Amino acid sequence: MASIVETAPGSGVWRIRVLCGYRDGDRTKPIQKRSTHHGTRRSAQKVATALEAGAQAGQLSTSADSVATFLTSWVETAAAGWKLGTARRCRKEIADLVELFGPSKRLRDLKPSDVAAVFAQLTRRGLAPASLSRYHATLHGALEAAVEDGDLARNPADRLKLPKATRREPRPATADEIGAVIDEMRQLRGGRGEVYADFVTLAASTALRDGEVAGLQWRDVGKDGRLTVRHSVENTLLAEVGASWRLSDTKSHQERTIGPLPAVALAALERRWNVARGTQRQPGSFVFTSSRRGDVPVSPHGMSERFTKCARRAGVEVSLKSLRSFAITQIADATSLSEAAAWAGHSSTEITSKHYAGRQSGGSARAAAALDTALAGQAELTA
Repeated sequence: MASIVETAPGSGVWRIRVLCGYRDGDRTKPIQKRSTHHGTRRSAQKVATALEAGAQAGQLSTSADSVATFLTSWVETAAAGWKLGTARRCRKEIADLVELFGPSKRLRDLKPSDVAAVFAQLTRRGLAPASLSRYHATLHGALEAAVEDGDLARNPADRLKLPKATRREPRPATADEIGAVIDEMRQLRGGRGEVYADFVTLAASTALRDGEVAGLQWRDVGKDGRLTVRHSVENTLLAEVGASWRLSDTKSHQERTIGPLPAVALAALERRWNVARGTQRQPGSFVFTSSRRGDVPVSPHGMSERFTKCARRAGVEVSLKSLRSFAITQIADATSLSEAAAWAGHSSTEITSKHYAGRQSGGSARAAAALDTALAGQAELTA
């Protein structure tokens, strides 16, 4: 039987606990598995159902299992609610870790020295410090779940020392590069090129994350030329419910209103409204939709792949995420780091400074003007 509890009213964070059995048949010693899920109660229930099915089939691990069995079981359960890209990356990392730990090492016997030995092997394979840090975060999260379940007394990955990663200076896309990619997108067949081009234009002129652009609904577009950013679209691997996406909170779990928007952004929104028909104009319909009814957003993952392909054809080395750095740079240059943080949805200017360090002071109107000025030379953006 599963227990599902929301950590705080309206938080969308659910603690799931599933009874898997009893130790040595003693009902005073229950074996439980816990999981944290971000989403709706309905999606949390789906994850709980999958956990219960695993428990009944004996597929959920215990401390007597090998590290390999535990990690494989953990990632399949945890990946149910993850973003598609996160799930793919973590599955690859877990597969590598399973190979290095081997089939015989038991979970309850795992020591910090075992973890250190595995990461020494990863280092010899040539993994960069940043990659090692990601592998460690994945393993630490898995072992922390074992601690919460009572399978481990402490996390063996707690004090692992890793080489420090050298932070790369952000290299925002340029207006010329953005224009070149948009020109390639507009040449795509089937009429979807215009949708993709307007998506990129809005991302480059607002500093929104790609998932936030995909999550925009017509109710979020204000008549005063401002946008309310309420949601983000995530690609997921919720195979048990047949879902490939979900609408979640923004990364900061807070709504924000940005604007006034630059003219290029308003023009992109107007083009989307002019081509929308029927139910596609409902307040809850997505601005960038992949369905005739407007109830399915474009895929952020798919947009990223299309952007990369068009950039390659255009002969420029930029990613969809570099559009955000471009917009943050323009806003910070024209106004201030705090104004750029407000547009970007960062909780602090320290986070924003990793994308760009602002130098001047101003306000939202200057931010819009700066973005318009930066993109003014690109005819493709306003075509």
